[in-house]
Formats: sequence, C-alpha cells, structure tokens
Amino acid sequence: MLLANDCQHRERKTVATLLAGTAPAWSAAEREARAALIVAQIEGLVLQHAGLRSTSPQAMAALDAAARTLFRWLATARR
Repeated sequence: MLLANDCQHRERKTVATLLAGTAPAWSAAEREARAALIVAQIEGLVLQHAGLRSTSPQAMAALDAAARTLFRWLATARR
C-alpha cells in the first residue's frame, strides 16, 4: 500500500524527470523545487474542483486558465 507521501514523492520525481527533458540546463535542485510546486498545485486544484461544484463555469475556466499559465511558467521559464 502506497502512503500519500510515497505517492507525492513519486509524482515529484516523475515531473522532475519531465522537466529535465524540457530544461536540461536547470540544476537538479531547480527541477525538484519546480516539480514540488507543480505537484502541489495539481493536488490543490483537484481539491478545489471537488469543493467548488457550485462555482460558475466561467470562474472555473478562469481558474483553469490561470493554472495552465503558471504550470507553463514553472515548466519552462527561467528566474
């Protein structure tokens, strides 16, 4: 049985590996930090979507668009 922490570790490792292909010049620490932020955001969005069933489709679309913008920046932009 996987614990939540084990799943998060695996998810962060997977995202960090994907980031290595996107930005090979980044250090391992940079990739790991960005992966942790991406995974945390995804988990937060899942929880938020589950709790916002009464939120308008327009508000949800705006939230999704903002999340995509931030994911894109985390995965590709330099500081």
